Amino acid sequence: MVAKPYTSPAQCQGKVQPQISDESARRLRGHEKLLENLAFVAEQEASARGISLLKIDILPAWSHEYEERSGVVIQVEVRATDEQRFGFWEGMSERMDSLQDTLAPTEKDFLTDEISVIVDQG
Repeated sequence: MVAKPYTSPAQCQGKVQPQISDESARRLRGHEKLLENLAFVAEQEASARGISLLKIDILPAWSHEYEERSGVVIQVEVRATDEQRFGFWEGMSERMDSLQDTLAPTEKDFLTDEISVIVDQG
């Protein structure tokens, strides 16, 4: 599937509000707009694929190999078949790649280095 052009989160209907842990909020400080954009992208992708977006949790990413403590995981829960779930994840990845081209260097670095997306079955 070809990535759809990125559009503004101002158009987002906000049906699913991300739930953010305290530690994740600390790590995201200064990047809140990026989180809004990613939640919007998740909503758009789910809508385009006709699947239900149940929730979005923002959790701290903990590394077991080094002391880095700055990343976050966006855990998206959808109601979909395994194939649809994989397609959703792939679509999210493509849209995040497109989004990178519109970001300032610090936001782009944060997106590519500090954010991971996991798609779970709800």
